[in-house]
Order: sequence, then structure tokens, then C-alpha cells
Amino acid sequence: MRNLSLASTNLLKIEDVDEFETVVGTTFDVDNDVVIAVSETPSDTETSFQVWRISSNAPQKLLARTTCPTWGKSLTFSSAQLVSATFLPETRTICIISAGGDIATGMIDDEASVSELEIVGSVESGIECAQWSPDHDVLALVAGDGNILLMTKDYEIIYEAPLRTTEKGEDQSVNVGWGSKETQFHGSLGKGAAAASSEQTAAAARGGSSPDDDGRARVSWRGDGAFFVVSSLDPHAVPPQTPEPYTHSRRVLRVYDRSGSLQNTSEPVPGLEQGLAWKPSGSVIVSSQRFGFPGGGQGLPSRHDAVFFERNGLRHGEFGLREYWVTKPDTKRQWSYRVKEFAWNSDSTILAVWVERDDGDAVQLWTTGNWHWYLKQEIPAPSPEDGSTPRFTALAWHPEQPLRIITTSPGTSHGLFSYTMLGPDYIPIAHVDDYCFMWDTCTSSRGPPEDTGTVAVVDGAALLMTPFRLQVRPPPESSYKIVRPPPRIDPPIHVSQAPNADAMICLFPNARVELWWLQTAKSVPRTPNDPDIAEPSLIWKGEIPGDLVARQALLWNSDDASEEWFIALLGIPEGGKHDVVSVTTWRAGEITEDYEVTMASIGHGRIFFLEGCKLAWEGTDGEVARVDFENELATPLVTLPEY
Repeated sequence: MRNLSLASTNLLKIEDVDEFETVVGTTFDVDNDVVIAVSETPSDTETSFQVWRISSNAPQKLLARTTCPTWGKSLTFSSAQLVSATFLPETRTICIISAGGDIATGMIDDEASVSELEIVGSVESGIECAQWSPDHDVLALVAGDGNILLMTKDYEIIYEAPLRTTEKGEDQSVNVGWGSKETQFHGSLGKGAAAASSEQTAAAARGGSSPDDDGRARVSWRGDGAFFVVSSLDPHAVPPQTPEPYTHSRRVLRVYDRSGSLQNTSEPVPGLEQGLAWKPSGSVIVSSQRFGFPGGGQGLPSRHDAVFFERNGLRHGEFGLREYWVTKPDTKRQWSYRVKEFAWNSDSTILAVWVERDDGDAVQLWTTGNWHWYLKQEIPAPSPEDGSTPRFTALAWHPEQPLRIITTSPGTSHGLFSYTMLGPDYIPIAHVDDYCFMWDTCTSSRGPPEDTGTVAVVDGAALLMTPFRLQVRPPPESSYKIVRPPPRIDPPIHVSQAPNADAMICLFPNARVELWWLQTAKSVPRTPNDPDIAEPSLIWKGEIPGDLVARQALLWNSDDASEEWFIALLGIPEGGKHDVVSVTTWRAGEITEDYEVTMASIGHGRIFFLEGCKLAWEGTDGEVARVDFENELATPLVTLPEY
């Protein structure tokens, strides 16, 4: 019943980069709590890479650079030249792997001048994908000629073999069919089941790849480093046995141990796509599957699933992605979005889904409970200053802080726009955005006997509402739902209930808010599904003016029957570092920004209610202060030992 709320946001920028330079990857120096970003500037023949130190507590710094060949005709995909960027803490070096085939490494030293990375190895056919094992002892990569290679931390090759093989693996399961309806005597029912099963198996074998597949291989390690999985597009997996116009190739997952021995091969899955991530706990491997096109899964074109595999290559469940789409007239892009990548956080509780839409990218954060998947948060790509389509270039979870995620995106094609006496002036920039989340439970807090015990659970565009004083409905069940109409599917950043009224506030990006009057029943309804359990109605929705990047919202009024509501937002102004609490009054359909209080400490705190709807703020250093918005000041109350 927990929600995922935004705890802090660091919107960082790399300034004075080259005109066509783009940040395309990040890695972490955990010991020093530093984000290391890698940018690239490609040309027709070579690509230059720059390594930057990014921190909210220190200025940005260029640490190292190198130049590698740009990938050639041997690779058929089109994407960033950076394949992998990993900081190796044991030697304090960074390893950069380029699509052109070079592996560059070098020491990272904040005190030294900009260093040149050393090329320690090259693959002539190029490199499609690469990833270090979690213990940084083994490097697995797929070359452009279709070979899989394993290297030691000293970059010595310990295994090389063709990736695409007819072998199934040492631990491949064999299904003899015992216990299935095909092997039992059930009269006409058994014959029908056998025929249906044979038809489904044949259809899966004929299945092809998704039109949205980028054709590039992927590799992902299990959390303990004992196994890794490779997803590749096998061009000869399905012979042309039908005149239907679809490509006769499909995605295949192959599981290897860390010595390079093939263990298992996945069962045929029509419409399987390129996204791949092995859950760190080791239970499942996630990818995505398209339906409703020739060669895809059997289903409606609107169906799009995140699908799970066990280590033995067999399917193990799925859940539906909730994207609204429109039909595209061209065959290259049949839908108005595609799933680009998956990423698990370090404790396996959150699955990040990178969705590339026609109108902009978003990263969705999903959690699961009681065999139900909840869409808890959606991070939109920042809008470029030149008005181009918002896009991400990379995302990465922190290896030790499970609720912290980093995204990168280009600033503009020409940089940050400003105007001078001489005309337009362009300052090239790139975005590195650092998000920290926290688990939060949205419960009513009114005193008895008015308290209804209502709990609000965020699930995409829906809020699952249950007044536990009247009913007990365990999630994912609920007494009623508050559903936002399509095409909006983004969940709120924060949800809270008023302490002195049966009301609720939902906060969305760009300081958009919705005020809801819940009108929960005062007694137990006649039946469990009685529609009179509550009659929620929208009081008002709109955008709070100002430049505050809000992450938390509270709501209260002067009395339970009042038409005057107070909205408190907590956030950091654009370009600022300190938390700011703004209090806005909504009265008779109009809003006025009444008060604004700046906290003394650097941001990332939380606001809460004291007795009598008095506002208070707690910082990460344990400082607690009362927010006196009428006098626009913060009065320190106490300092706690921990946040």
C-alpha cells in the first residue's frame, strides 16, 4: 500500500560543451558519492569521448578524454557511439567501450589535469553491447561479427565463440508432455487441446521480430555474477514458410555462466523486443513483447507486455504496459511509442521502463505486490530550450542507493538560448538529472470520529481508495477508484490528504495540482460494492504559478465546510539549492500566491503538519523548523539525530 514519492531532485547541467556534444552515459564513484558522466562528439570517421565529474557540491570538471573510430558498415544499428562506461573502484579507473570496437581505460584523478585514456584493446568488427559483471572481474561483450567474448579485468580474452548457435545449452529443459492434455485420454476435448497446442507452438516458431526492434544485441548480468544473458536478433531463426510480409528473424535469449558455457536458450516468443534486464535478486529476466502484427504475438495491436523469463529460458508471467497510441501511416513506425530499455534498481523492488514516445521520452517506475504491477512514477524528459522533442540519452540506477536514479538528456541542438545586445547567444549545455525517491503511505489523519482510515494507493492514472474504517479491501482491490481520463497515464508525484477535511491533493509535474472532495460515507454501506461508499468530486485542477520545481504538496482549509483552501508546495526554484515552501490560497475558483519561505539549509527536506494545521519542515541533517508563512520565516524547533 506504499507509494513512491519524490524525495529530492538535482537538475544538473554540463555547460560549455561542444555544439554537437551529447552526454550518453553515466557511472558512479560510490566512495566519493560522485556521478561520472561521459559525453561524445561523433563525426564520420572518429568519435571523441569526454569524461566529466558531476556533483551538486562541487563545480563540474573535465577529467579525461579519448578518441575512437566511429562504427562502420559491419554494424547495422544506429545509436550512440558509447556502448558502455563503467567506473572500476578497485583500480579507480574508468573503462569506456565504443561501438567502433575500442576499449579505453585510464585513472580518474580530481587533482590532476585532463588525462588521455589509453586504448587497451580493439575489436575489428565493432562492439554491439558490453557489460561488466557486478564484481567487475569479467567483461562480457558481443562483437559486430556475431561472436561473444569474455575478458578478465586485465582485458585478456578467456572465451570467444559464435553467439548464434543451434545448441540449446547444458541445462536446457526437456518437456516430454506428461500430465498435459495432449498425453491424456479426454475424448474430443483431448484431441482439441492437442491440436490447439500444436497450432500455438507452430505459430510461435513462425513468429518474427517487432517492427520497433533496433536490431542491437543486449547483455545483462545476474546480481551475484554467476550468470549473464544475451538477447540477440537471430536472422535465420525462422525459415520463410509463409507469404505474410514480415521479417523472418526473432529475438532469442541465451543464458551463459561466467566461464562462457551456454546453459539455456529461451523458448520461441513472437514479437519479443530488444529491452533486457536481469533482476538482481536472480529470479527473472525481463523483456517486452508486441502483439497484433504479422509475426507478433496473438492479440490486439494495443497489447504490449513486459514479459518475464526464468533462468532456464521458460516464460514466467507478464504485465501489460498502459500506453495509449495512434496508428502510424508508415510501416517503419506502426505505433506512436516504443519501449527502449529496462533497468532494475539494486534491491529488485523497482523496474524502470524507458518509453520513447513521438511527443517525448519518459521513464516509468513500476513496483509489484500481491501479483499486481503498479505504475508508481513517471519521469518526463526535460523540454529542450529550442523546442525540439524531449529525449533521454541514458538512465542508470545507483548501485548502492536503491531509490536513486540518474537520467541524461541533451540541452538543445545549439545549447541554452539567451539574448544579448549583439543578438542570440548560445551556450551549449547537457542535462544530468539526479532523482531520489522515498516510500510513502497516503493515509487520512483526521481525529476520531471523523477519521475514515482512507488509504490512497497510486497505480498509474488511477488512485485506489479504501476507507478501512468502513471496509477492508486488500490491494490491488479497493473500495473505489479515482481515474484520470486518457490519454493521461502519468501518476502523481505526491498525494496527501487534508488533516481537517475529507479532501485530497494530487501533485503533478510543472506544479499542476488536483483538489478532490472525497465525501466518504459516515457509516458502513449496505453491501461491499455500494456506490455510496464515497462520492468523490473534483474541486479544482490547475497550475500553481511560479518557478518552483515542486515535489510535495499539502492541503488544508479553515474549517470543514469552507470554500477556501490552502495549498502548500515544497520544492527548489529553477537554478536554486535551498528548499522553498510556498503557500497558495484557492478561493471561489481563483488562486493567489500568498507567502513564500526559504529554508536556511540546502534542500531535500520534507514538510508535515504540527497540531492545528501548523506547517513544519525537516531537513536531511535532522533540523526541524516551524514554517511561519504569515511572517515568511522559518523558526528552528529541534535537531534530531537522523533524518
